Amino acid sequence: MSFKNINGGNLKFLANLGLCLFIVLYVLAALAYPGGSDFHPRNQGFSIIENYWCELLGRNAKNGERNVAQPLGILALITLNSTLTLLWYRISYAIKTKAILQQLILFCGIGSVLFSSFIFTNWHDLLIGISVLMGLIAILLTLFLFKKQHIHQLGLLCVILIALNVTIYFSNVGIYYLPLLQKLTFVCVLLWFIILNFTID
Repeated sequence: MSFKNINGGNLKFLANLGLCLFIVLYVLAALAYPGGSDFHPRNQGFSIIENYWCELLGRNAKNGERNVAQPLGILALITLNSTLTLLWYRISYAIKTKAILQQLILFCGIGSVLFSSFIFTNWHDLLIGISVLMGLIAILLTLFLFKKQHIHQLGLLCVILIALNVTIYFSNVGIYYLPLLQKLTFVCVLLWFIILNFTID
């Protein structure tokens, strides 16, 4: 199945728009965050080094104040996950392979997005684990089936960074560096999606 038959031009534009909107909302939410982190609860503002993405989604900031950034954070999460759902749809049908593999990429990609939508709940750790596992399956299948060298190189870097995030998070070894690593991983993964979006006409 050729993705050009599924109105690829319009979907490509919507995906690009969604990713740009997410970045804007993320920055605005970070600027609105009152302050505090697991490492320094009394700090003011959002720290690139010490704050996690999900801290923008909580009802209260780590310093105990009402988190006025929450609405923007949740809107950013909705925007990102809607865009990633669209991108996994594009990716799965752009790859010329057996239908069952297309459906597996789509299922794991969208499943990863779905479970990550509820990371601000009390089930955070479990949902992160399921989301990461499904996301890695979708990415690895895409890398295996998509015959573009630049996609492979950046994609493998994304896989390594995601695996490192998970290792640090669940082992607690080097945990202080995890918030910064999380942001670097975000940049890498979003760049991979952007390149894919432009590649799969």
